[in-house]
Amino acid sequence: MKKQLSATAALVLTLGALAACSHAASSSESGDTSGSSGSSAASTAGGGWAANGATACEKYLTPDVVAAIWIHPGGHVKAGDDDHSCGYQSDNSGRSIAIMLANDGPDSFNGGYKYLVNPVPLANVGDKASLTANGVVAVNGDDRTCHVDVYGEDAALKVSRETLGQMLGGICNKLFALP
Repeated sequence: MKKQLSATAALVLTLGALAACSHAASSSESGDTSGSSGSSAASTAGGGWAANGATACEKYLTPDVVAAIWIHPGGHVKAGDDDHSCGYQSDNSGRSIAIMLANDGPDSFNGGYKYLVNPVPLANVGDKASLTANGVVAVNGDDRTCHVDVYGEDAALKVSRETLGQMLGGICNKLFALP
């Protein structure tokens, strides 16, 4: 499971870096040199708002929330591999929930959107959000991206994909409200 979470995190970081590089290249081509590299550095450093990801699972993946998602909700919160992510590991093998925050904005979201499997626009979450194959990705403002993914067999879920998207989007909205 850790390999699956790490692979997802690596994909998201790669897509964010590609979008940041693309944005930096287009900014330098247009003569705009105002902070493109600073934005990219803040994104990968995970500081600022994205640091809320380290404690997001403790705050937002409460027993009640997890019980509303899974038939057998037992498990525990796990620290992420970095300062902007965390996870919830089920006692049943193969199930987990991951929260990852990034100091990226709409350019990164739009750059990665085309790589999503079966994306469905999700209303009332941040400025722009999508229900993905595994969960939700959302962007708010110029520098906040939230990913919440649920892994495991669909039969373990208590809710539909759409309801799950609204629940996970609600977590992103709570995170977007933090300083």
